Amino acid sequence: MEQLEKGSIKDLVHYRIETAKSDLQSSIILLKEGEYRGANNRAYYAIYHAISALHALDGKSYKRHKGIQALPQNIDVMPTLMEFYGISSQVCRNPIHGKSLLPLIEGETGKVRDCALYGYFGKQMNIALLP
Repeated sequence: MEQLEKGSIKDLVHYRIETAKSDLQSSIILLKEGEYRGANNRAYYAIYHAISALHALDGKSYKRHKGIQALPQNIDVMPTLMEFYGISSQVCRNPIHGKSLLPLIEGETGKVRDCALYGYFGKQMNIALLP
């Protein structure tokens, strides 16, 4: 964890939210162009920067992903937004595989899952385990 140096916490939160928005917009553009690997990468960083903005509210800042151990994934965005806006998962025809990040954001839990699969389309798969 690094110490915040210049600017206010509000400035840092705003910067990270804007970065997250930009990453998400890039992800949408790449997805529309069929660039799935790049779209997945940008979606991941949109989530990372949004969560980093929340950590900044508590005066925390991380240069690396090492400090975030909740294992959030891009499939968690939809259930998080649905819970935030009070939309029941029953409206979905298919099962939702992601998990809401609201308990994590609100400090009710320190992790979302114990492990996560990740990889690139058509390439090797990996598993991340929490210590």
